[in-house]
Amino acid sequence: MGTFDNLEKYFVQYEKGTAGTLVTWFINQHENFPKCKFEVLAEHDICLDSDACQWRTSEQNKDDVSGMIDHELLRGKIEKHSKICFKTFPHCISNDLEGSNRDEVLQMFTSAGLNKVIIPVVSRHTNYMYEASLLASRLHFIINKHNKTDDINVGWKKLLETEQNSTYKNKDIADLKNKYNIDIFLLDICALIAHEEDEYEKLCKFIDSNAIQDWKNVLDYGIQFKTLRYHYA
Repeated sequence: MGTFDNLEKYFVQYEKGTAGTLVTWFINQHENFPKCKFEVLAEHDICLDSDACQWRTSEQNKDDVSGMIDHELLRGKIEKHSKICFKTFPHCISNDLEGSNRDEVLQMFTSAGLNKVIIPVVSRHTNYMYEASLLASRLHFIINKHNKTDDINVGWKKLLETEQNSTYKNKDIADLKNKYNIDIFLLDICALIAHEEDEYEKLCKFIDSNAIQDWKNVLDYGIQFKTLRYHYA
């Protein structure tokens, strides 16, 4: 284990519904990552059971996060590691923050050594419609739970918007590379959930890690939304 400055750091940016918490947790299960756990709250909400792997940008700076990592290591809540992947609040800085606020957060990240980002994306042209439907069902479920709308199609529509919001078609996403020199991996989340070997190999290459031997079982262990009702055929 090295100091915070010596850690190889990644972060996940995601639109609601694209399983960013799952992706963050799954990456952190790989070799030399902290092996953080998750917990399932009421009605299938999944959250990370580790504050060390989450960065609340409005409340925490580099020293705060570094201190939390040390604290959870001492408690045995996470394992010794040389790499770490963060879930951020807000979840999609490029789209959820504007102007100077966005610049301030991204400058804080890059100065702290966060220069590699994973963005889960759903394509309108995906070959994995069943897996996309699982994601859409979960998003619809969450929206309904918070009494925002009862439109049965809203989850599906919002999910497919991520192709526009989270790719290089979005100038703010492109700026991550062009302005801040952050390496971007656009993860086909539907293909990963479908156990697509090529997509998993690309993820492992990006995080420079060996594959988990039983990665499909590990991933499925974290996919709580598979128990949700299947809305979209």
